[in-house]
Amino acid sequence: MKMPVQTIEYLDSLQALYCMFCGRLVHDRGELGEPCEHQVFFYTSEGFAYRSPAFEDAFGLEGDEGESGDDDAENDDEEYDEEDDPEERLFDMKPGEWLAAMPLAHATLIEVFTPPPSGMGVWFGFGLAMVEA
Repeated sequence: MKMPVQTIEYLDSLQALYCMFCGRLVHDRGELGEPCEHQVFFYTSEGFAYRSPAFEDAFGLEGDEGESGDDDAENDDEEYDEEDDPEERLFDMKPGEWLAAMPLAHATLIEVFTPPPSGMGVWFGFGLAMVEA
């Protein structure tokens, strides 16, 4: 079930950004603040800086980091299947689609873009409360 997502776009990457639900400062002048309970993810053009436990659970990512099994000789013979990798499936989607796929009420995506020549972007995902799916 896809949930509705409100998208807000900022063109000023130096503007302080507060959670619209609790008022906590989450981003200020390029510095990431402490995530609040409403923050689902913080994603940059270079990758994730924060993923909430609810986000990791929703996409089957919990426990994936640091458990590659590279030291296990048996895993060296196994063929890697990109379609079975939750991380790879995640990157086939856009940040707004990540929120829409989660059972969140009042899901909000905030996009912040740095003006040229950088063109870098950051995306903040927020949700007020989990709802029964």
